[in-house]
Amino acid sequence: MSWDFWLILGIAALLVVLLFAVAYAMVAGLSSAVADALADRVADRVARRLRDEETRD
Repeated sequence: MSWDFWLILGIAALLVVLLFAVAYAMVAGLSSAVADALADRVADRVARRLRDEETRD
């Protein structure tokens, strides 16, 4: 096997690693956005419930 085979194989391996790194970053960003949205919903619900309890008293 000549050096060009190993060069092509190395470049292909680097591209695969880069692809997985980008996919991981996208999933991490998406899950972070979902977690932030969920936290905002929970905070809004708790604030609404506290306001309702204050107006009832």
